[in-house]
Amino acid sequence: MWEEQSGQLDRASQSRLRRIARIHRLNFHLFWIGMVLIFGGFAMLILFGTWAGYVISAGFAVVGAVLLQAYFVYPFLRCPRCGHRFFLPDWPLSLITKIDSLQKECLHCGLSLRSKVVDR
Repeated sequence: MWEEQSGQLDRASQSRLRRIARIHRLNFHLFWIGMVLIFGGFAMLILFGTWAGYVISAGFAVVGAVLLQAYFVYPFLRCPRCGHRFFLPDWPLSLITKIDSLQKECLHCGLSLRSKVVDR
């Protein structure tokens, strides 16, 4: 039967889902690294009186790269089960108004990023 009923995916769909999860994790971790760099730079300024503009600039560069990656990569990530965009709803101007990058399930069919593999 089709994988939707059993909740499991074949190997090709699982590799696509792992790719989506890898991009999702990378985006999440790089965002927080950028935040640590930004606030760490300001903390160095406040605590030690040294201007750490390079640390703050690096933090803003990392956060900016993550936001660009989220804006230009997330719309092309399609759900292996239903074929819709994984992180965006299907309505006009959804790319401009809403990118839900913290979710871990498809907005349309509910496929989780942690689905199991079935051997065929």
